[in-house]
Amino acid sequence: MWANKIELHDFRAFKNNFEMELAKNITCISGHNGIGKSTILAVLSNCGELKKNVETQLNGAAFRGDFSDIIIGDEKFDSIGDKAKIHFSDLPQKKYNFNGFVPELEFRATFQDKSDGSNQKRYRLLPKKIPDIRLSVSKLIWPTIYLGLSRLYPVGESEKTTSKKLPTDIMSELLSTHQQILGMKYDSNAEMKIIDIKENGGKNKTGVDTSLYPSTSNSAGQDNIGQIILSILSFKRLQISLGSDYFGGILLIDEIDATLHPAVQFRLFDYLLKQSKNLDIQIVFTTHSITLLEHISKQYKNKSYDIKTCYLQKRTSSIEVKENPSITLLKNDLSDTYSGYGRPKEKIKLLTEDDVARWFFKLLLKYSQKEKDFDFDILDIDIGWQHIIKLFKSDPSTFKAYIALLDPDIRKTENEKWLIENTYSTIFRDYDTSKSSIFRLPATTENPEYIEKILWDYVSTLDDDAMFYKHDVIVENNWQKHLVISHGPDSQIYEKISKENVRIKHWFNDNKEYLEIAVYYWMKDNEILVNKFLNDLLQAYKYKSSNITK
Repeated sequence: MWANKIELHDFRAFKNNFEMELAKNITCISGHNGIGKSTILAVLSNCGELKKNVETQLNGAAFRGDFSDIIIGDEKFDSIGDKAKIHFSDLPQKKYNFNGFVPELEFRATFQDKSDGSNQKRYRLLPKKIPDIRLSVSKLIWPTIYLGLSRLYPVGESEKTTSKKLPTDIMSELLSTHQQILGMKYDSNAEMKIIDIKENGGKNKTGVDTSLYPSTSNSAGQDNIGQIILSILSFKRLQISLGSDYFGGILLIDEIDATLHPAVQFRLFDYLLKQSKNLDIQIVFTTHSITLLEHISKQYKNKSYDIKTCYLQKRTSSIEVKENPSITLLKNDLSDTYSGYGRPKEKIKLLTEDDVARWFFKLLLKYSQKEKDFDFDILDIDIGWQHIIKLFKSDPSTFKAYIALLDPDIRKTENEKWLIENTYSTIFRDYDTSKSSIFRLPATTENPEYIEKILWDYVSTLDDDAMFYKHDVIVENNWQKHLVISHGPDSQIYEKISKENVRIKHWFNDNKEYLEIAVYYWMKDNEILVNKFLNDLLQAYKYKSSNITK
């Protein structure tokens, strides 16, 4: 069984009648932000479910998606009434009472009071009754999984994580597939776990424990790949347990390329394509990755699979679908150009470990007045420094137009040793040089700490009469040194947080507006160090810009 078409009307971005045909194996949806890609996934996720007393996913969750978990409604902007219809093909002959499988399932939108007594309302999409066929508003008994991969949370900074082991009978296949797709190699003690993050609404993550690092230090890319493989293996176990009562299912993935470099995207797609056919599951995902779209286009000629790319465009007031468009159209539209004119030159892409590093680097450019010298495409991705190195090593040609800025604490002895060992005999071995792809954000050699700690040490050790404490904004807000100390990371404000680095990072976030000023004075006090960093980076930037394909 599979969904062959979706219709929408007067629903969010889809103001007029909208229809889109889906593929039996894999449908890739692309288009500009805000055009309605996630809305389509949300509607599809609402069509089916499997009760927990029948079977659950390997992470313990139900085989179900819920529209209201994905789309937050607003009574001022979202209307109620008939909104959507999903068409199905290859219906099973077996029926489950009166809520059997139907060729069409219609939905109506409504607002309902939440049951938690909060006086808030949920925007719900409910299946409609069908006389003599469907007498209730329940979903189809069809296993559904929705994964929103762009909604990331830093596992390592959580104070409220719990983990549980996965069944041993799937561990070998899980780890081998995980390594194959990521192009990594784990030691013999490796084990994948489910990580529950309370600050993230109890949403499950995945992580691999090895002899070298714990599951909570895994990158977002490792987590995302782990979640996808777990979903596939959940369908595999379901197929075995239900036997003749298994009728496939649907896997929905929002922003499948999030945190993944192109080589991993390709291997992941190839894996999903095979599993779609093996397990009779329909897979629908969204992406903005041109390289992935190019890879998918090569698969259209494979007659053993049913694959479609549905590209959404808004020409006038209506959203239109271009099925299996040319790569030229995709490149021109995603970059807002037209063929032969205005095509932008490829920018050097800048990778950092997190948003704090991006914040710090932008301030260095601003205060040094060197913003005009660089035109980076600064990627809004959080990724561990070791994983950055592994990505660069795994596919040097793909990352020739990338520069990585590693955090200052890379200079710690054990980190520096790992960096040297893993870049030796590669094109990335010469870091912090004019031809390098790898740079370390500046820090004094005697204080190789993470950025938040550097700034805490700086403001807490300055003299009371330092220029920083005389700055107009600092004086106006009474940010005196003794108050900074008494309200610092070791104060009662943060006493419930056990980890020092997490206390300091919470303090940093609470005082970020003042620390922007502190960066200025820290730069002045370390002018030679900062200038050398920026000058070396500029030389590397110019070198790469002159050598990448325009």
